[in-house]
Amino acid sequence: MSRATLLAELGEVLERLGDDEIAVLHLVATRVLAGQATYGHLSVASDGRDFVREALEEACDGCFYIAVSLLRGRRRRDGTSWRPSRG
Repeated sequence: MSRATLLAELGEVLERLGDDEIAVLHLVATRVLAGQATYGHLSVASDGRDFVREALEEACDGCFYIAVSLLRGRRRRDGTSWRPSRG
């Protein structure tokens, strides 16, 4: 599919989405653009990165960040520290 066709179809899809859905896609697109600074333009045919491995690493990082955020919020809320149950 040509770039012009993809842009036109993307515009048609965006017209049908709600504001929050567009905001989510904007965030993703902004992250893709930031990635260009490191990796250049994506070439699916020639990019040798292991995207499954990278996705796993990113998912693990995300889980870590969420857990830290939840722990931080709990400590601020009630002044306690979370400890896992022992069985």
